[in-house]
Amino acid sequence: MLILCYANGIAGRLEDAMQSRGVEDRVQVLTFHSWCFRMLRTYGITAPSERDYPDYAERLAASVSEVVKAVDHGHIPAEQYDAVLIDEAHDFEPQWLALAAKMVNPRTKALMVVYDDIQAIYKGRERPVWSQLGIEAKGRTTVLKVNYRNTAQIVAFARRFAADVIGAPGITADDEHAILLPEDAGRQGLEPDVRRCVSIEAEAHCVAEWFLDRKKAGYEWSQMACLYPEHWIGGRVAQILAGHGAPIDIAKDNRNRVSVKRVAVRFLSMHSAKGLEFPCVAIAGLGLLGRYGETVEECVRLTYVGVTRATHEALLTYSSESALVQRLIA
Repeated sequence: MLILCYANGIAGRLEDAMQSRGVEDRVQVLTFHSWCFRMLRTYGITAPSERDYPDYAERLAASVSEVVKAVDHGHIPAEQYDAVLIDEAHDFEPQWLALAAKMVNPRTKALMVVYDDIQAIYKGRERPVWSQLGIEAKGRTTVLKVNYRNTAQIVAFARRFAADVIGAPGITADDEHAILLPEDAGRQGLEPDVRRCVSIEAEAHCVAEWFLDRKKAGYEWSQMACLYPEHWIGGRVAQILAGHGAPIDIAKDNRNRVSVKRVAVRFLSMHSAKGLEFPCVAIAGLGLLGRYGETVEECVRLTYVGVTRATHEALLTYSSESALVQRLIA
């Protein structure tokens, strides 16, 4: 069986889950691009090199093209997995989905695609038309409308600042369902806490103190995560928190993965947090989102994903104004 993800964070978490169940020898868990490079190595095909493709994104795209070409010419066998699960399918290009679908054994037809357009954060991804990709979705689709992860307060907060963006219907096809905004399951909790600070340094201290308070309230360190748009922000929070004796686990030091085996506060970028969840989540530096040319829609989508990583409590901090911040405090 093959499980494909887009982000390293959720791939690592699923890999840990397979190991804990003792099935890691029967279930491969890989990011899509890692799988592409593995296919090229396994079947003796030269993979795109850094020398030929200095740009990392171009190198990844070239690896996909090589695998597609090799499958089409029979150099990499299709239909080699009895079951394929594609998680985070909303972050996959249509070409990637079509390639993954070709890997399924036609006798089993065991393909599961987990797709949530609301969680899509990468610019330029086309919404798939399943029938054009060789995926039989019509009549075989289950729509999960209820959000069981977050409290009613977190769901309401996220919908309030993002509804006009995540609820945009976009282009639909005959074999697609319309985009549905999530319904909360009725679990109650605290309102997300949005705080203005005078500087990023003040934000870092604010977040660190919040985590210390959560520990006093009875949460374990491993139930907390700090997210941020830029690594240096998380690094400063980690320094302050470590100074108080708190254990820390920085994802970028481990291929953007968090270790479930270590009792520590998790530190990871907002992008790397996709697919993960923690009881207590703090997001620092939100006023800086958009300063590299990201659109308001991109910032809103990323923040929506970030805040909904929290299952119980959320803190959001900023020290500079932006269109995103105006939405958060409206």
